[in-house]
Amino acid sequence: MAKISASMESLKEAAGDIDRLTKEVKTAYAATKEAITVAEKEKAVLDEKVVVACEMEKKLSIMKDTFTALTNVTKHVIKVEAGLAKLAKELRVRAKDAGVDDIVMTDTEHARGVASGVKADVSSTLQNIVAAEHDAQQKFHELLADSMRNGKKLSCTGSDRVEQAVLLRMVADERKHHLNDFDEWRSATNVMWQAVTNVPNSLRASCGKWGGADCEEFLARTNSVMESARQSRVSVETRLESVIKVLLKVEAEVKMLMARLAAKRRGDIDIAHTPSAQKKHKRDDGETDDAAEDDSAVFVADYEIADSDRLDLERAMMGVGFF
Repeated sequence: MAKISASMESLKEAAGDIDRLTKEVKTAYAATKEAITVAEKEKAVLDEKVVVACEMEKKLSIMKDTFTALTNVTKHVIKVEAGLAKLAKELRVRAKDAGVDDIVMTDTEHARGVASGVKADVSSTLQNIVAAEHDAQQKFHELLADSMRNGKKLSCTGSDRVEQAVLLRMVADERKHHLNDFDEWRSATNVMWQAVTNVPNSLRASCGKWGGADCEEFLARTNSVMESARQSRVSVETRLESVIKVLLKVEAEVKMLMARLAAKRRGDIDIAHTPSAQKKHKRDDGETDDAAEDDSAVFVADYEIADSDRLDLERAMMGVGFF
């Protein structure tokens, strides 16, 4: 009987242990489920933050790379203007000494002033973009600090970033040697800048829920910088294009005067005394090229130009020797 009583007590104790363990398991399960739910919410918020951060990085990098390239293009245009102005002045003196008259040469002073204004505007816009980029890095570091643990870093690299860098480098390099197709620059940048759009209100609302970094105010400031940069880019490219047209016109006039000087040395009176009035150029294939939009532009590909003059013109168009 005593053994039976002892067994019953043992069973009661075991049942109590089972109840306790069951409660502990349920509690642990509930805690685990809650932890998973919290983790999923945190991940969703982190993913949303990363989307905004990467979008902002992409927009700002396009803006910065574009205006960095525009800085280089503008510097080159200024060098070309200086080189052509110097060369044109020297040629006028030589033409006068050689008795060559009816000299047509466009003054580049206004174009020089426009280019200087472009340079100042590009520099100012680039400074604003760099400041906005620095601001963005600080804000998103603050927003992501608690989420990006264990030294994990934000990575937004993608194929479009590589394509963007290659495209900008290509068009910037090409402009240095082919100013006559500057419109390709505008086409290329227009494609890239389709991604430079204001941050939508939906993301700004989400950003405001994250707290801790005056997020909405920051995005509003960045939107303002983007809008200003868009307007600046259009203005800069339009003015650069107008300057380039003047420089191409002067290049044609310089070529014509060089051809007339060469003809004068050869004794070719017809060419030597031909003013800059050619408006068409017949190519070897029999087709006819239209001159530039300005009626006073000339083509002299069929006329002989001294090698030294041709080299001087090439150096001027490459901005060699000017800072």
